[in-house]
Amino acid sequence: MSVSLDTVDGTPISRLAFGATGTGTAEQATPEKDASRINLFRSAFELGINVFDTAELYGGGYSEILLGRAFSRCRESVFICTKFNPDNASAAGIARAVEGSLRRLGTDYIDLYQLHWPSPFVPFEESWHTLTRLLEEGKIRFFGVGNCSYEELLNYEFLSGGKITSVELPFNIAEPEIAKPFLSWACNTEKRIFAYSPLGQGRLCHSLSKVPILLEIFERHSISENQLALAWVMSHPGTVPVFQTSSLNHLRDNLAGASISLNQKEVKELGNVYATPPREIRLSQVRIGSLDGRDGYSSCEEAQDNLHNWIPSPALLAERIRRGGHPPPLRLVGPNVEGLYCLDRYDFGGEMKKYWAWRLAFDENAKVLAYIFDSQRK
Repeated sequence: MSVSLDTVDGTPISRLAFGATGTGTAEQATPEKDASRINLFRSAFELGINVFDTAELYGGGYSEILLGRAFSRCRESVFICTKFNPDNASAAGIARAVEGSLRRLGTDYIDLYQLHWPSPFVPFEESWHTLTRLLEEGKIRFFGVGNCSYEELLNYEFLSGGKITSVELPFNIAEPEIAKPFLSWACNTEKRIFAYSPLGQGRLCHSLSKVPILLEIFERHSISENQLALAWVMSHPGTVPVFQTSSLNHLRDNLAGASISLNQKEVKELGNVYATPPREIRLSQVRIGSLDGRDGYSSCEEAQDNLHNWIPSPALLAERIRRGGHPPPLRLVGPNVEGLYCLDRYDFGGEMKKYWAWRLAFDENAKVLAYIFDSQRK
């Protein structure tokens, strides 16, 4: 089992990245949980993955701490990507954020430092001035952006003199639309797309007997549906899927998918089967409720006040929407017997942020794009 290699400006990186979200906070940690997570990071490295993706947001920084512990003795052998919050996009905020990440990671440099989401409240010129200094000081080696629109990316490229190394955004076989312009950018510039949610957030589920072409491809390559999904993402030049797992068996399963090569005919056929085109719906058709006791908001006033300290806040996302920086389509399940849709459960908090951002930007009668999934599927 091996993972193919790519490069970022001459630096070798694996074609598959391990996402270090889901570690929990320091308050939730136990010695057993920490040891299990660190062993998983090290197992991924031993199996050929050298790219690890984290953020100051994940676990309130605890994800960075665990990664730092895992690779303290082989720091130069791994490529660590971390991200700063849009609330820290100012000159002072970036300076503070990078020092915090360096301290938690236990290192004196970050391989790829990324803006987690664009900030509509801080001009990118201000952010870039500080990031340039960090590049010159060697505290960061490369800089990337995340969750931006294609127009925002082109603006960042222009203002930075073409020094944006990468973009991180959702991309998978079921929801390919958002990444289409970025794929051309990556091919033409030899930049990289770090593709999170490459497995479709658990929404890949087909009956092979009903889709003969899938059965044929599965049998030809002797692979599972998740392996197929990873292979499909990796078939696009410049993409590096960022997957997450807490299971060593799932880790090995994903690595097997990374070794599969699909031809262009298969890539097209699979896209035709799985792609879920977004549809327009009115926000008034979405039913909002809590899930498993998680914190949420029930009014625009609550969302505006953001008492739960969501990052990014609905207000920040709403301002981006007003300025043309639309988030990815909502992910909805339904409709129910009343013709209403529910937010997808996989990343319920993320969908709540997007929903309230749209509500703050417009009103409940506004039409938005959404991926609609059948409630009977996974």
